[in-house]
Amino acid sequence: MRQKANLENSQKTENIKKEIDNLITEIQSSDARLSDDEKQFNDNTAKYNNMQTMISARLVNIRQNIARLDAYAIDMHATYEKQQEAAQEICNTKQPTNKPPLTKKGGGQ
Repeated sequence: MRQKANLENSQKTENIKKEIDNLITEIQSSDARLSDDEKQFNDNTAKYNNMQTMISARLVNIRQNIARLDAYAIDMHATYEKQQEAAQEICNTKQPTNKPPLTKKGGGQ
């Protein structure tokens, strides 16, 4: 019993208790920092996911616009081709006339 009392009251025991208390304090502090870091990580992950969703939506919009522009370009090209064919048809059917060239009226040379 005496040894037990000596051990409980010894300086070494007090030092060990202080070290244990310091370790408990460090663990609690580390837990608090870990919780803060985990919260920040979760916030950043949510922001990343939101940005990724917004970028994906924007890309879909851009691809739709490109498809519309491609369709418009095809329509314009087809319209141009039709007008060119019509103009060529008119040029091919027009027969030259044998009329003499017009001269100036007024008798003066």
